[in-house]
Amino acid sequence: MRLNDKGFSLIEIMAVLAITTIILVPLLSGLSDSYNANQRAQHRSNALSVAQGSIYAIDKIDFSEYRRELNDSHGSLDYVELDKNQCDVFQDEINIGTCTNIFNQVWNSEQFDENTFKIYLIDYRLTQDQYNNITGSDIPQEVKDAIMDNTDITDNIGEANVETLIRVVIWIQYYENPDKAITLEGMLVDE
Repeated sequence: MRLNDKGFSLIEIMAVLAITTIILVPLLSGLSDSYNANQRAQHRSNALSVAQGSIYAIDKIDFSEYRRELNDSHGSLDYVELDKNQCDVFQDEINIGTCTNIFNQVWNSEQFDENTFKIYLIDYRLTQDQYNNITGSDIPQEVKDAIMDNTDITDNIGEANVETLIRVVIWIQYYENPDKAITLEGMLVDE
């Protein structure tokens, strides 16, 4: 009898499958990691675009409304926290509409809710004790860090003009991981 030498034996096929599996598993794992990193980067980019649009739109609300809210809050808090459910704190319908539009922004089909998108207004006249009270509160750590990184500009503008300044910190958590959040800071000036 003659043996047929055409084709592969079962052992040869199993060896090829084992080698292919050893090579493909790390490659597919790397592909999965790259996909997740790309998703996080896309969410971060969306959040940054929303935050930049918010900084622009915040300036459209009447400064006196912000000042009134900060003055009203000084009995209990040294800042005002706004989210999509708190736009009714403003008295003027146009300001309420602007606030609502800020929080209803959609970027690349992504929208952030009241738990992941907040705006903090901080009076620039705060004392160091008041800043310490803020950093002891329940606001996100990224916002606390932004507040404590405050550089005192009163030396440059004079103490009398501080009444016309309000610090704004926009906080957006853009991914399920609580460490994945951005802050964008700005200053409102009463002109």
